Amino acid sequence: MENRSRNPLAAFWQVRRTETAAVVSLFFLFFCVIFVFWCLKPLRTSAVVKAYGTEWYPLFRQGTALVMPLVVWAYSALSDRLRRDRLFLGVLGSFFAVTVAFWGLLRTVDADWPSVLFYFYVDTYVTVAVAMFWSYVNDVSTVGQAKRLYGVIGAGGIAGGMVGSAASAMLSERLGDGLVLVTLPFLALAAGLVVLASRALGPGVGKQPGRPTRGALADALAGARLVKASPYLLSIAGVVLVYELISTNVDYIFNALADAAFPDRDAMAAFQGRVFFWANLGALVTQVFAVSWVHQRLGVRAGLLMLPLGLLVGCVAFLGEPMLLVASLLIGLDGTLSYSMHQSSKEVLYTPTDRATTYKAKAFIDMFVFRTGKAIGGVFLLVYGLYLAQLGMDLPMLAAINIALLVLWMGLVGVAGHHFARLEARQEARRPPPLAEGRTT
Repeated sequence: MENRSRNPLAAFWQVRRTETAAVVSLFFLFFCVIFVFWCLKPLRTSAVVKAYGTEWYPLFRQGTALVMPLVVWAYSALSDRLRRDRLFLGVLGSFFAVTVAFWGLLRTVDADWPSVLFYFYVDTYVTVAVAMFWSYVNDVSTVGQAKRLYGVIGAGGIAGGMVGSAASAMLSERLGDGLVLVTLPFLALAAGLVVLASRALGPGVGKQPGRPTRGALADALAGARLVKASPYLLSIAGVVLVYELISTNVDYIFNALADAAFPDRDAMAAFQGRVFFWANLGALVTQVFAVSWVHQRLGVRAGLLMLPLGLLVGCVAFLGEPMLLVASLLIGLDGTLSYSMHQSSKEVLYTPTDRATTYKAKAFIDMFVFRTGKAIGGVFLLVYGLYLAQLGMDLPMLAAINIALLVLWMGLVGVAGHHFARLEARQEARRPPPLAEGRTT
């Protein structure tokens, strides 16, 4: 048995010596990816809310879903044709160029429409970049490694979110649209870390699984077919869809109350940055000290249940005290658990699946189903803001709807957990991927 006493990460997270370089690279890669989103999120939200009003805000949440079929098609087709590291580098390079273009657009055009495009861009960025990152990690991990290592790897993203939120809180009122430039070094650093991670994982990582034999449209629909044919993947898709419906309601409640409390765009962005900072700090503590422990001691199903149980408590509290403080605590609880325990637990569900599922089905769920949930929630909230609110349906009613959806969510977790246990047992006979083997020198 290998002596782990000299590895400083081994004592708590059980990182083996041969895994250390890869885990550290992936930690900081996820840090950079998530920093960019959380640095820009308050700016993109406050810009459209102040320009168009809270009642029209849900419309923008639907817009990203309209471009997701094209994004899923391109991602699915490229995943068949490019090595994983090259695909990741191409994604990051594209976002770097588009970010520079948006900085110039926001700086020179005195109109509201660039803010709309920027909103869609930031949403597309986080959807694609996070899906790409976890597909890459899942592709080189076993279930056992995921339970041991996703805690520390995921902590990188949460730390990035915490620092990104802090940057937004401190710099929004000083820099305004210039905040966009702050993200460019992190996109460049992320590209370098992709190279480092690929080297740490060894020469077997990043090889394409083979060129597609079907047409481009068939490739794009492959993920949908895989999900439709699998009760397991359908349950995962259901969890993602229901969570987005709930999260959309929580986000609307928080933004509506914050919009009423802060008349200035940059002041609202700074306040939201502070709330998200504390949420990400809580997520970091949860990720570092709880995720791996829960996965190994209580199981993945327990990890998946913690967010709906926490949101249930928060929604009940908002029913009693519908105020900005409670809404801030509710969205903070969502951020604390969704980006730590829930994200890591959901990603573990993909580790016992084959490579086609890891990239195609996961891309369909994480991009299309994810944004479809936001779009459905956005349609409802658009109707709510324009009609139902005028008829007397107040914000606590949205919390009451969430409570009903949370019951459905917990039922779907039970189904997913049952199938996961069966697949986990089957994977024991599979050859470990490169992350288990480590890199020898």
